[in-house]
Order: sequence, then C-alpha cells, then structure tokens
Amino acid sequence: SDPPVWLDQALDIRCKVEFVFKGFGTLTQGDANSLTDSSATWSTEDSGEWAGDVVYLVSGPGAGQFAEIASNSATALQLSTALVYPPAAGTKYMVNHGKTVEITTTWEYMGKEYFQTIESLVINYRNSSDWGF
Repeated sequence: SDPPVWLDQALDIRCKVEFVFKGFGTLTQGDANSLTDSSATWSTEDSGEWAGDVVYLVSGPGAGQFAEIASNSATALQLSTALVYPPAAGTKYMVNHGKTVEITTTWEYMGKEYFQTIESLVINYRNSSDWGF
C-alpha cells in the first residue's frame, strides 16, 4: 500500500502488504482431461500447488462439473478423471469452490528485510455470481 501501513508505530516500522487472488478464472482452452488458463497466476515455483484439489466449472461449456486435479503447471490443470462434457475457451472455473488469497507482508527492521506470507481460501458459501470474472 502507499503509504505503507504501520507495523509498529512506536518503532516507526511500516510494512508493505500485497494481496494476490488466484484459483479462479476463464479457460483459454479445455478438453476432457486438461484445462488451460493462459492468464493464470499460479505459482511457477510449485507446479503441483493444486494437486489433489477440486476444480469446479462455473459457467460456459461443461458448467456444473467437478473434477479432481492430478497436477498442474503454471497455466494448465491436468485432471485425475476425464470430464463427461468437455469445456471450451470461455468456461469459467474455481478451484476448491472459491478464490485463494495470498497475503504477503514485507518490512525492514534494523537494516534487515523480513517477510511473512499466508494463504487462505475465500469460499463462495452463498453461491455468489459476482466473483470478479
């Protein structure tokens, strides 16, 4: 944020807070076994971050289906079992029926830089249609 928020006002320590929302979007292509979102913000350092999680097709071709994720790359999900109705470009999806938010706080104290990252799932518990797609 600008200006950074106070971490400890008495010690004049401010911190930068960054939010990254991921785990949802619109497919650029898809078939019965894999889904691709070329604008995905998935981690390139942990190519299996979604393995074992569930992807839900929200709207578009194939909507209403769930599938377990076997593995993923930075922009593609490989599914454990084939979908009955293959999705196509334009299909909207969510992983774990929500959005994942990654919050990173960065600060400097006595000349050394520190950071802390937490991750949480924001669940679509009221089946909201406004998910920022």
